[in-house]
Amino acid sequence: MMSLLSLLVLLSVVAQFPDTFLGSVSVGNNPVDVCVSPDGERAYAAVEWGYASAVNIEDYDVFSFAGLVSIDGEPSAVQCDESGEKLYVADSENSMVHVVNTETLSIESSFAVEASPYDMVLCTGINRILLSHSGGMITAINTLTSSVEEVYWAGNSLHSMVVSPDGQYVYAPDNGSPYESIVTGATGSVNRFSSGMDSRAAALSGDGEYLFLSCTAWDMISAVNTNTLTTESSVSCENGAPTEMAALPALPYLYGVNTEMDILSVYSTDGLQLVGTVPVTGEPVNLAVHPDGERIFVVCTGDNKMKVYGYDPSGIAPDGTNSCMWPGCSPSPVPSVILGGITGRVILRGFDLSGRTLFESRTEIQAGEPAEFFLPGMPSGVLLVTAEFSGERLCTRVVVLEP
Repeated sequence: MMSLLSLLVLLSVVAQFPDTFLGSVSVGNNPVDVCVSPDGERAYAAVEWGYASAVNIEDYDVFSFAGLVSIDGEPSAVQCDESGEKLYVADSENSMVHVVNTETLSIESSFAVEASPYDMVLCTGINRILLSHSGGMITAINTLTSSVEEVYWAGNSLHSMVVSPDGQYVYAPDNGSPYESIVTGATGSVNRFSSGMDSRAAALSGDGEYLFLSCTAWDMISAVNTNTLTTESSVSCENGAPTEMAALPALPYLYGVNTEMDILSVYSTDGLQLVGTVPVTGEPVNLAVHPDGERIFVVCTGDNKMKVYGYDPSGIAPDGTNSCMWPGCSPSPVPSVILGGITGRVILRGFDLSGRTLFESRTEIQAGEPAEFFLPGMPSGVLLVTAEFSGERLCTRVVVLEP
């Protein structure tokens, strides 16, 4: 009984600042792709007007322009090798890949590739970068020799790709058929499965169990179980389906780029629900997640800047006046939930998966910013949290880690 009373005393609510914007740096006319070095100390942008730009990441919210590499062509994608010593820049005008020394920011070599290169991903542990081509081919690049190892067909219309957490598999959505491709990075073998829709962009949950696919033709996002390769849920996108997506590896959020509306749409990876939006002025076109799993780097063609956003649940603005609840700090030894669009008396309850009540608390929420409730002293495992107010009941799950 004392532990329950102690919990109710410790249960706290914290109003957070809604601004997640950390900073921006001008990178040149028409940036189209962005990547972050494996050590997290540099970000790079592919700039269509003939540059690859480098940005130093000096602190959590301190960034500076480090320099640029002039490229006689139209860069379309950038990707570092595992050491961070080389940057590979795809050139769509000349169908080339340029190898850049990241210390001197100079081109060391170049080699020819298939036409229309679009996106590059690093397969960790096997010294390979895979490059997609909008015509459906994939080029495997050996990062030890900086040369093409093989080229193979993987679809009808390939754009963005995403790599599994272990770096061994690459998921390549096919915008020209209802089939998607899974590529084994080391061997280049291709396995095709049906998602039932033309998919342009992809992202993976942090544990690799779910593949999220965006269909711009139908304005939908679907969640595919990567073990069974079956679609388990789909959601209609009110703001239009994202053209690029990325998921935070340890937090249950999926970010999608909506260029025309100048926003990032934010979805919960647990249940695939729209949580809200983050405003990004300047026509955002692409994004990358920092290795810390919290910061999001976005390039914008409207104002030619690279912008950085730090994870802050209260910076995700709920649409309109709709009430919603979503996980805050989770997984965590001290998890939290966020309540948005709610004013007045709220009853919070927590249950374990057997339905046993672990806590109950009543509180008043003032109008304004979303509020975060921390839940200390919870046993490890999955915790179901409900919020009841004005005849409504919201529900979400958090994961409690051992201290």
